[in-house]
Amino acid sequence: QFCRQPIQALRCSLNGVSPAGDGWSEEACSMFQEAVLEQEAKVTFLREAAGSYEVDLEFREQDIAQKMADAGLAVKRAAAAALSGGQLLVPALQLGKTATYDVTVTAVNSPLDFYCQVVDPEEKLDTLMDRIDHHCSTASAPSNRSYKPGEFVLACFTEDQGWYRAIVAKAPQDGHTVEVRYIDYGNTEVVATSELRTMTPAFCQLPSQAVRCRLTGVEDHSLSEDAMASLSNLLLNGEFQLRCVSMAAADHYAVDLIRKEDGVSLINHAIKTGIVKAKVTTPKPHPPAQELDQTPIVIPTAFPQVEPESFHDVIVVYGESPGMFYCQFTLNTEELDTLMNKMQEFYATSQKEPPAKRSSGDFLAAQFSEDQLWYRAQVCAETAGGTEVCFVDYGNREVVPGTRLRYLAPEFAKLPSQAIPCSLSGVTPQGSTWSTAAIDSFLEIALAQSLVAQMGSAAESGQAFSFGDGQKLELSLIVDSSGEGELVAHKLVGVVVADSSPTTPSARSPGATAGSSPRTRMSENVIEAGSQHEVYVSHLVSPGAFWLQLAASEEA
Repeated sequence: QFCRQPIQALRCSLNGVSPAGDGWSEEACSMFQEAVLEQEAKVTFLREAAGSYEVDLEFREQDIAQKMADAGLAVKRAAAAALSGGQLLVPALQLGKTATYDVTVTAVNSPLDFYCQVVDPEEKLDTLMDRIDHHCSTASAPSNRSYKPGEFVLACFTEDQGWYRAIVAKAPQDGHTVEVRYIDYGNTEVVATSELRTMTPAFCQLPSQAVRCRLTGVEDHSLSEDAMASLSNLLLNGEFQLRCVSMAAADHYAVDLIRKEDGVSLINHAIKTGIVKAKVTTPKPHPPAQELDQTPIVIPTAFPQVEPESFHDVIVVYGESPGMFYCQFTLNTEELDTLMNKMQEFYATSQKEPPAKRSSGDFLAAQFSEDQLWYRAQVCAETAGGTEVCFVDYGNREVVPGTRLRYLAPEFAKLPSQAIPCSLSGVTPQGSTWSTAAIDSFLEIALAQSLVAQMGSAAESGQAFSFGDGQKLELSLIVDSSGEGELVAHKLVGVVVADSSPTTPSARSPGATAGSSPRTRMSENVIEAGSQHEVYVSHLVSPGAFWLQLAASEEA
């Protein structure tokens, strides 16, 4: 008779957020506990997978997930996924072709290189700036830290001593200063490393607000120094309506600016007053076929030479599921960093595009949209939107327009591809495919983390592979953050998103023996997706694992 009522505790996780660091912090768990434990709250059940519900939770009309994100203790999941090579990324603001925007010009290098900030009536940037100032008022500068070009940081602007989001443009060898570009304004300056703070996921959600532009219809050679100065003065701090004409290059837009005060196009005004000439383009002759280098560039792709059951330090740089993810073996980290730095310098000036006809398997250089950096890539397919490529040192894919592709110089093909396709040993999905909950749990535990990998049979050791051919290195991953190693597979089984495979000891109930089964079973509450209920949080481990009771079932 004690089994007639369904199980009342419903396992849940908070929708749309991930930890703002390496797992849920004590402060985040405390804030969540104070807000909801043993309090009546309103919950929306969104979806169920593997016995756990993903939910939106409101208490006293406050969105708990948003409250934690605003406090910097959690990050919206889309931002948490913005990683490349273990580094946080701030997405770039994308303009629609032929669309119009109200903008302010915030930084001017020349009429061919300036930055606009789209007017934001919701003042999201102002709100973010207040949070960054508050964070940096207590955060300390990292000690003995080196910085790399392309790394996002928080930097103190010399002029007003305010803290801003920035990207490292150059890192001099002295180690005491770096040149940064403030990504929400476009201006650059050299700052001391003591005036830098580590970027956190909570500050990566808002796309960079400074959009790099050039005035359409202006030729480089038609601008005298006086013309440059005149146009620059017209641009700086001006308020305009921006019309996006096209992508002028991989990282900036060709735009027309309409002055708000009189509705006159800035370029038309400059042409009429003789400041610049109207742009006249002459088609360039196609280079003769014999002038093109026909030698195919090949990057070696092979599994590392490893012994069965051996241990190696790795970083999970990209993941689709526990059954398909990519690792970098840290043995070659320094070589890859050197290669990346050389590529950024080379492609800052090289404009040599690969052949118009590209075949699946071709290697080239591609510019990743999130951080505007150049990476080694392999062509997967041609699509209507561009060329789909796989970044061979990280494993992720992207459809890239032709303007963001370059011929791969032979010197950049010597280092073997660093992204090794892998699968997690010891677990299988609870069903035919990996659930969303299982994938999220795996990525939360492993993505961008330094882990220890133990090889399986290592049958693939030294063998060549092709990206997408299904070959994978089977291995176990070990988390060693506390000094005592714990298998990632065991952690997944522990949060009930995976089943242990025969190679992994089963997780058993207390007192159960192999092959035994309970004589009676209790039914489980079945909650309809999308339904709302008044609930109590009866127990919590973290915002990613807590248990609810329906208020309507309290008497039962």
